[in-house]
Amino acid sequence: MKATIVKTIDFKGVKLTAPALYIPPEDDNFHCCGPGYGIKELIIPETILGVRITIACHIHDYSWEISPADRRFYRMYNKIFYHNMKSIIAKKSNNCIMRKIRTFLARKYYRLVSSRIGEYEFWEIKKRQGLIDENPLAIQEDIL
Repeated sequence: MKATIVKTIDFKGVKLTAPALYIPPEDDNFHCCGPGYGIKELIIPETILGVRITIACHIHDYSWEISPADRRFYRMYNKIFYHNMKSIIAKKSNNCIMRKIRTFLARKYYRLVSSRIGEYEFWEIKKRQGLIDENPLAIQEDIL
């Protein structure tokens, strides 16, 4: 039997994908988008043009925390993040034009977390957790 690593949850009427052990926060006023420190905390959005995506961020942050130090999981959880943002936007957007604009911006957000900047942060988490000795992207920068 194959182990299930993700599940579908219903969060306020929106079907989202999350790691199998994920439990959504009970408090509606939670904040989690961003690393919790520095300038990145100030520029990472909680909303996309008025639609709150915090639960997608919460699932994504949790996913990165529990993920093994494996690029395949990094990529998979980023794709789930994008899927969750699109699901929230589709449910919460009443206007077709706004839905398209928000989805476009969600794609930009997904590309950012999937870029070298996002991947660097992922490996820094794995380094803090003691799963790796050095950030492989930092090592590559030293070679160049």
